[in-house]
Amino acid sequence: MQQELNSLSGLCGFLQDRSERDRGSIANQLHDEIGGLMVAARLNVAWIEERLPTQDPEIAEHFKRLHDSLRRGVEIKRRIVEDLRPTLLDNVGLYSALRWQMAKSCEPAKVSHTEHLPEEELTLLPEAAICVYRIVEEGITNVIRHAAARNAQLLVRETPDTLSVSLEDDGVGMTAVQRTGAGTFGIAAMNFRAGRLGGRLQWIELPEHGTKLLIEMPMANLLRDAAGQK
Repeated sequence: MQQELNSLSGLCGFLQDRSERDRGSIANQLHDEIGGLMVAARLNVAWIEERLPTQDPEIAEHFKRLHDSLRRGVEIKRRIVEDLRPTLLDNVGLYSALRWQMAKSCEPAKVSHTEHLPEEELTLLPEAAICVYRIVEEGITNVIRHAAARNAQLLVRETPDTLSVSLEDDGVGMTAVQRTGAGTFGIAAMNFRAGRLGGRLQWIELPEHGTKLLIEMPMANLLRDAAGQK
């Protein structure tokens, strides 16, 4: 039985890692190839417009529509790339990526949000950074889709031994069945990711209303230096 559980856990870990690699590969292709084609198209349209000036308002309107369509295409490409693999996570750090994720998710849903994060970024292992990011991403998704919340708060605390991340909302809360019942694959993935980092998730009902998601992970499993990597 234990061997079967270990095999299943290993398979889940492999699939998560493979998924992240595939997402990163697709994001890079979109950025480099599709992005390059879109930029080239915009430059070519501008070149044609400059060398073939027209006083015909109908032609000028078509040029405008073409510019607008290409600009929207670039924006859509950028949004898809960020959804697949946030560039802030790789280029700046986890905390900047979490701030961006809160704003991207909460503002369109009209959920007021605040973040209390350390000013300095930790030097995290890449696999640890994406695990923490995906856990919080799924937590925010649950708040937006299911909690009917008006406010959300993200809080990160560091100690020498532990990284704690909490996400609070003032919504309707979650029942035990909702957290553990059949079909709660997003929450199951969150638990699995936390377990891979040696951490755990807690769902805490707040005194008046709402829910607090608390993730606690040992620093030794997160930091590059702690793992003997540069």
